[in-house]
Amino acid sequence: MLSGGLVLLSAYVLVPVALAWLIVRADFRTIAIAYGIWIGFLVIAFGLLSSTSFTEGIGWSLIIAMFYTTPVIPVLCLIINIWTWARARLAAA
Repeated sequence: MLSGGLVLLSAYVLVPVALAWLIVRADFRTIAIAYGIWIGFLVIAFGLLSSTSFTEGIGWSLIIAMFYTTPVIPVLCLIINIWTWARARLAAA
């Protein structure tokens, strides 16, 4: 049996990094930037949410949002790659 920590590590770190690296061909710097953007978004979203009276239900919301990490990190890496490619083309022109 797999331990709970290994399952969480796979769901939140290993699978998104593998998808971003293999499918999007993102380098580790781009993946780190994408994680920073996603974690910043979650901190802002749940920080604003915690100041309301809805704090009791934040645990399940955080768990659900963390599972969105798997598709979000490769998509953010793709957006960052397209943005940097466009900037490089404009700089070369």
